Formats: sequence, structure tokens, C-alpha cells
Amino acid sequence: MVVSYVPLSVFFHRASCAATFRGEVVPANLVANLRLAQYVLPKLAQARLVRSWTGFEGQTPDFVPLAGLMPGTDNIYVLGCVRSGYTIGPYIGKLMADLMLGREPELPLFDPGRFFGEKAPTAK
Repeated sequence: MVVSYVPLSVFFHRASCAATFRGEVVPANLVANLRLAQYVLPKLAQARLVRSWTGFEGQTPDFVPLAGLMPGTDNIYVLGCVRSGYTIGPYIGKLMADLMLGREPELPLFDPGRFFGEKAPTAK
């Protein structure tokens, strides 16, 4: 098995510089990520890592995801998971689908309006 690895976990595998938009893979962190992944998926122990890369992630000022309608609109949706996309992505996708289909989501979304001093509309 050969894998191309985009890491996820509490151990970030990279060091990055916002000024240059360059990142550097930190081998010790990458190894820690792979060990954690192997704990969840034991067959990964047989995989051969062929590449790893770094990237930048957007952040909100409060480090909380954005999910919902943009204030003042009825058809512009925002979804930004802020470092937790892989862990909350499937469920927040369900919540967003409910909102987009006019159903009230079973849990409140992370209102993008909090940065604009207004509350976003709810499901129709």
C-alpha cells in the first residue's frame, strides 16, 4: 500500500511562516501523526509514505468554525472548520445540508454574523 499523506490530529506536522507562505515538514511530528493514525487504522503500518506537504489554514479571530448563512443574504452559505474539518466535517456537513434544504439543523451552527454585528437568518 502506498499513501500520500495529508495529516490530521492534535500533533501538527509542520512549521510555517505566514510572511513567506512556506512550510516545513517537522519529521518528529509527522511520525507522531502516523503513529496515531496507525492506532486507528492498523493496516497503515504496512503503508509506505511517498510524500507529505504543508499548507496554511485560515483562522477566525475567535478560533471557532464558521457555518451558516451570511448575514443579509438568503443564498450565500459559509463553511470554514478552522483546524477541525476532518473531525467535524461530516457532521457539520449534515447540519449545513439541513439548513440549505430549509430544515432547522438539530444543533445550532456557528453563525458567521458574529463578526458583522448581526445574526444570520435561520432555516426557512
